[in-house]
Amino acid sequence: MAEKSTVVVLHGWGMSSFVTRYWCRQLRLAGYEASEFAYHSLTRTLDTNVDKLAGHIRALSASQTVHLVGHSLGGIMIMQCLSNHRFDNLGRVVMVGTPFQGSAPAIRLKATRIGHFLLGKTIVQWQGVQANDMPVGLEVGTIAGTSPIGMGRLIGRLEHPHDGTVSVKETHVPFAKDHIMMPVTHSEMLLSKPVSQQMIRFLQTGNFVKP
Repeated sequence: MAEKSTVVVLHGWGMSSFVTRYWCRQLRLAGYEASEFAYHSLTRTLDTNVDKLAGHIRALSASQTVHLVGHSLGGIMIMQCLSNHRFDNLGRVVMVGTPFQGSAPAIRLKATRIGHFLLGKTIVQWQGVQANDMPVGLEVGTIAGTSPIGMGRLIGRLEHPHDGTVSVKETHVPFAKDHIMMPVTHSEMLLSKPVSQQMIRFLQTGNFVKP
């Protein structure tokens, strides 16, 4: 780990930074500074939120290494931000339960009349990014859940294995350095000590601990 480094932590769709408090506590215990980034996923567009995130990262990365961790939509925010902006002293990225390949429930909702309203402005703007959009040498790790309990399966058919909201296949990032599946639901990820330990391991070494 760098002598001085901060981890910017992003929550998911429809949530607030309150849900990432456990992760932040575990990161601080591991010797990192933790910086929660809150954004409005329902009322603001992806571009608007990404530009605010870029300003937040830039203010920190001027003097220290900055790692990025995102849950669900938070990971998409990170990917879009790194596609649009470049930073000094950028560290590693961990995406937890992030539907990088798109979300079956979101796609189904998006096709309905009320879907755009329910999903909000951020998620409907996501079109994906390519490996050549990313900074050279970026190290990305992805964590996927395999406990199939959640409301997502009631909205759209999820391919097994899945975490009740996002399928493992949807979390696939072609340019990721490492990937691990863990027996947790989409929500349990936020309070799981094993998940936070794997997250910290990747930030420290660039790899997960495999069973």
